[in-house]
Amino acid sequence: MGIFSGCTTQTDQGNLGLSRAIADLQFLGYRLSIPLTENQKYDLIADKDDKLYKVQVKTTKRKSKYGIYLANLRTLGGNKSSHTIKKRETGDWDLLYVLTDENVSYLIPDDDIKATNAISLGKPMEKYIVSF
Repeated sequence: MGIFSGCTTQTDQGNLGLSRAIADLQFLGYRLSIPLTENQKYDLIADKDDKLYKVQVKTTKRKSKYGIYLANLRTLGGNKSSHTIKKRETGDWDLLYVLTDENVSYLIPDDDIKATNAISLGKPMEKYIVSF
């Protein structure tokens, strides 16, 4: 069973990811701020070495047919009458934090993400695994 097994909703899973991102980034020496509203394209503001970073937090249980985790980069939203899908654009954030169901987290610079819909967390992304 994965770390998201106790989550009954996507919101629960997202909150777990956000909580873990806050803890991990603190351990990595970032000072954090949380935006007051939810209409930004990022979830956190991280401050390190006199530079501010917009951080997007994602979680994933989804794997490819080869067993490699995939992380959606799109933002899905809406209500009962309409649904929206916003593709990621370069510059939406500076750092992408991803937490997998196997409790492995990644901190990936925006410059190293070329996709707009989803990324594979295979071998090339292993250099971004968060460790202390």
